[in-house]
Amino acid sequence: LPRRNCDCMERIWGGNMLCVRELSFADGRTPQTKFVGALETVFSEKDPAVTAENAVLCGPGWRVRGDTMYASSSVGGTMAAFPTLPDICRISVDIAMTDKHGLVDLFLGTHSAYSTEKEYLDEGYVLMLDAAEGMIRLRCHYMWDQRNDIAVMPYSYVPSKPIHLDILRDRGILEICVDRKQTMVSRTLSDAPGGLAISVQDTDASVTGLAVYTMVHESQDMQTV
Repeated sequence: LPRRNCDCMERIWGGNMLCVRELSFADGRTPQTKFVGALETVFSEKDPAVTAENAVLCGPGWRVRGDTMYASSSVGGTMAAFPTLPDICRISVDIAMTDKHGLVDLFLGTHSAYSTEKEYLDEGYVLMLDAAEGMIRLRCHYMWDQRNDIAVMPYSYVPSKPIHLDILRDRGILEICVDRKQTMVSRTLSDAPGGLAISVQDTDASVTGLAVYTMVHESQDMQTV
């Protein structure tokens, strides 16, 4: 994990892990990790505020059909936002891009007010699906000043193929599971109250099944895990 006083790439051994992981070997050789299935029992309270129909569309280029939001590349870049996000939660979503040079960002800790395009970001963290570089990046974000990577994962993007993200957020720690195969974890020292936003640039993209789950009461369920 990064050191306690530094949002940086420097790592030390040890620290907290939000969720127990399952280790398996595809083909008997390739290691894979994912969150254990009990997570869906512990985080089973769905937040009714975070649905496609409740998104604040901060720009043109969006279409909403059912539980899917579609963004068009014809406008260059556009964003959809949700004003609030629970401090401790699980975020589940499938994102597909049509262009291997596109970029989709998930912002955590966005501004609490969304009235114009210039008001939707504040200090927080951004998970970048960077198709052009073949990477998934986590960065500390301050307005449009993008800092160095805190954590990074190579990823082979296939146009129009959904990327499944399962994100565990606990103020101070963030874990991300990608396609139920790879995980990465980082401290989030500057995490603060705020919302969730999704930015799409230079590609057509679909955002499907976005859901935020909170924990059930810490009793039998937590003891089971």
